[in-house]
Amino acid sequence: MSAYNEAKYLPQAVNSLRAQTFADWELILFDDGSTDGATERVEKLGDIRVKVVRNRKPIGLTANLRRGVEMASGRYIARLDADDIALPSRLATQVAFFNANSELVLLGSACHLIDDVGNYIGSQQMPKDEIEIKWASLWGNPFLHPSVMLRRDSLVKNGLNYNEAFVTAQDFDLWSRLLKHGVCANLPEPLIYYRVRRGITRSRRTDQLARTYQIAARNWIDSGLVFPMTEESIELHWNLLLQPTTRCPSQSDDWIKAVGQYIHALENFSAMYVGETVLARIRNNQSWQIIRSLLYHHYPRGWRSAIAQLLKRDPLLPANLVGASIRRTWRRFVRQRSSAQINCYIRSLEHG
Repeated sequence: MSAYNEAKYLPQAVNSLRAQTFADWELILFDDGSTDGATERVEKLGDIRVKVVRNRKPIGLTANLRRGVEMASGRYIARLDADDIALPSRLATQVAFFNANSELVLLGSACHLIDDVGNYIGSQQMPKDEIEIKWASLWGNPFLHPSVMLRRDSLVKNGLNYNEAFVTAQDFDLWSRLLKHGVCANLPEPLIYYRVRRGITRSRRTDQLARTYQIAARNWIDSGLVFPMTEESIELHWNLLLQPTTRCPSQSDDWIKAVGQYIHALENFSAMYVGETVLARIRNNQSWQIIRSLLYHHYPRGWRSAIAQLLKRDPLLPANLVGASIRRTWRRFVRQRSSAQINCYIRSLEHG
């Protein structure tokens, strides 16, 4: 864990580890030149499992993460950010899954989303099994950084660590290299409260996205697929389909071209893997993304052709999408009903 002036949130993060049902852990906490007394509050807890390393001046997240991997001595390395919170069963659940799967090298999870003051605002699922993760890694980061646990021997044996050339997206870079050396997965059970904070600088967000496109393009080359995507084409897909932020001009053909390329990419990807149930789930998710993008862009040029392609691929698509929508609505309802309990637990961590 790396912390820079996180006095507002750090005690909750550390206390969430002290509340774990799995007690055999060590926290390496890097104080990256803080001036708010955050780590002093942590040291007053008197927990010998917490090791504070103070930097005289800030050296940045990536450098601290790299040092953390080098200093860690346990069988597994877990990440948690200084403003996030681990559920009590987080470590026990991941350790048990690792112990039951000897080829596993990286394990993440879904998460509950909370705001600046700890209020529940939703939940987020991640791609679950190896095929879904490999597909997702061609477009962006398939893991939530503070949710992951790594098998330390896999890093040491393959000479892997965080790359200090990456100020942002350093996690996506590491996972992309680690994917070649073993099995990776995400548990569907939320194991952390992931804090969504306002205030990330525009320059940092721009750099993060640029690095994401760069790493994803590298993953395309490594995948062996017929037509590797460039950084520019991946950026176009993000802007038009995956996370649209500006609407496509009404007379532009960019949207339908991106959709055709997106569908063709999945067809090529599907030919490389066995697992029809998983591939069908990926196709349904892709259809959902395309339709959501279609609505966002107010029925852009070529949208009828896109719908025809989707229905040709899956005539039962309308029924599948309705069923998926009902399931998502139900899950959201269940999680919202537990939001009061979530908020109460987070408040309790303030004082240990």
